[in-house]
Amino acid sequence: MGYTPNRIAQGLARRKSGALGLVVPDIESMFYGKIVRYVDDFASRSDYQLILAISNDRQETEQKIIRKFLAQQVEGIIITPVNGPVQNLAFYQELQRQKVPFAFLSSYYAQGIAPCVMADLRQGTQLLTGHLLAQGCRNIYFLTGLPDVTTTLLRVEGFRQALSGRQPGFSDRQLLSCSRVDYADGYDQTIKLLRSGQPADAILAINDEMALGALNAANCLGIRVPDQLAIAGCDNVLFSSTAFIPITTLDQNIAEMCRVMVNCLDEIISQPEKRPGPGDIMPVRLIEPVLIVRNSSQRRI
Repeated sequence: MGYTPNRIAQGLARRKSGALGLVVPDIESMFYGKIVRYVDDFASRSDYQLILAISNDRQETEQKIIRKFLAQQVEGIIITPVNGPVQNLAFYQELQRQKVPFAFLSSYYAQGIAPCVMADLRQGTQLLTGHLLAQGCRNIYFLTGLPDVTTTLLRVEGFRQALSGRQPGFSDRQLLSCSRVDYADGYDQTIKLLRSGQPADAILAINDEMALGALNAANCLGIRVPDQLAIAGCDNVLFSSTAFIPITTLDQNIAEMCRVMVNCLDEIISQPEKRPGPGDIMPVRLIEPVLIVRNSSQRRI
């Protein structure tokens, strides 16, 4: 692949810098902000210094950062993937071939090439969808991310499974794909949906930021939440509980996710024989999420 000499990876294996590298797509996101906070906390408890870098949701930038981490002789690398399909899988496969201690957190590009710790998003989306169905919602629309992203695929699977047998008329039109997965996407897609005349009595968003956008869009159009439109998000960030109508959400248990991640990487660093090599299939460790029901979806039935 030609991104760095083998001696760098060899040095990574035999020298102790006392540092872990963490790359995240976005530092302004409360979700990633919580990841940084907890990874730093647990890394410090294990006597590691954290080096943080931001990919700005670009995979090319992420790979440049990883090269710099290797040059800095960090002992291990935690990758929080960008919100897009993998563009250069060979890069990560080469890291595996060179037995670089690295792992994925919150998602992955290709299952098995490195350890991964993430919330069980399939189960979590089933919980959220099941809750909306229990509130009497039958026309549920799902504000999702890009279709080829791991986290989107898992969530859509959970959505479909929850609706299976309960809503035989499911249509792909209920999946509203968003590229930025931010407040503006949530607001714009909800305005478009509610003005289209399509029957909709619930909106599920893949994060709380989009759910807040949906909530404000409904308010602007005079739609009563939750009586006319139930809304739910994901991540349990701070504003989800302080919004003018508190938002039902899914807590991914980020603290536990990060604790397990740091422990996993520490084990790989301290026991080189456990580092994955070519052809090895590494496990995905799923953390159980928690449904948090609030006023945005709680109807009087």
